[in-house]
Amino acid sequence: MAKATTRQGAKKGTKAIAATAGLPEPGSKAPAFSLPADDGSTVSLKSLAGKKAVLYFYPKDDTPGCTTEAIAFSALGKKFDSAGTVVLGVSKDTVEKHCKFRDKHNLTVRLVLPQFEFLFL
Repeated sequence: MAKATTRQGAKKGTKAIAATAGLPEPGSKAPAFSLPADDGSTVSLKSLAGKKAVLYFYPKDDTPGCTTEAIAFSALGKKFDSAGTVVLGVSKDTVEKHCKFRDKHNLTVRLVLPQFEFLFL
């Protein structure tokens, strides 16, 4: 089963917020999830069984920093593939915005919507 890895943020009390929000503790098993993706599919914990996964979170499609990050992950796609690793970009933008962002910048990483809004506090 996949394991969740979290890290304490720079702000004091982040770990306490995570605990009260129901986020997993470092090293614990990832909770079940089902996330809509830009390609019309659904990404679930079950669909990732036996694979490594990188989830990177970004605030908004098509902003300078987020675009640079998505392009960099896409450029490394073959290396991630050869390592048996799936890369997912997570943003609260709509699937339609994800598709425009993906197509505009020729992104190869899958973009998904979060299951829980509190991930973006």
